[in-house]
Amino acid sequence: MKRIFFLAAIGTLSFFSCSNKSRVIKELEELHGKKIVFVEGFKEIPCNSDMKLDTLLRKKIKIVSYINDISCSPCAIKNLKLWQSEIKALNRDVAYIIVLHSDNHSFTDMIDSVSLSYPLMYYDSKIFGEKNNLEELLARNRTFLLDKDDKVIVIGEPFGMKAVSKLYKKCIDSLLYSPILKKTKL
Repeated sequence: MKRIFFLAAIGTLSFFSCSNKSRVIKELEELHGKKIVFVEGFKEIPCNSDMKLDTLLRKKIKIVSYINDISCSPCAIKNLKLWQSEIKALNRDVAYIIVLHSDNHSFTDMIDSVSLSYPLMYYDSKIFGEKNNLEELLARNRTFLLDKDDKVIVIGEPFGMKAVSKLYKKCIDSLLYSPILKKTKL
């Protein structure tokens, strides 16, 4: 697993300037293996399918994207649509959970315009970001692959980054087909 973490770090670092490398390395080290806690008090924003957050939260493997009001913009919402395409292309039994925090309620208009297939976990306070120490992270480091214990094993967005996308697929396949998970229903 350390080799996978190293590959994720190299893939993420290759997209940052030299001035950010130490910050990226620090964030990756802090996040790798960290347990993500899904805090009570969220509101579910429905989507264009029958998917529900309680079902997604019970899945053994999750991809989580966290967007706060700093990164919550038309561009960030548009990226959710790209992620949606990535998830469909994965063709794996994985939960995709979008966690959103915003003090500005105008984001619902932006979300409606994108027509997402996944429900949103919405917090009107910073509780999720604060509980998981995510508030100060670079936006690119706010997407995670979580294992069955909700621990971070891959960090970063795979949009347009084939190496990171391949890494996600490889790790998901490893988790899906490991002997430990085979005994439990995903």
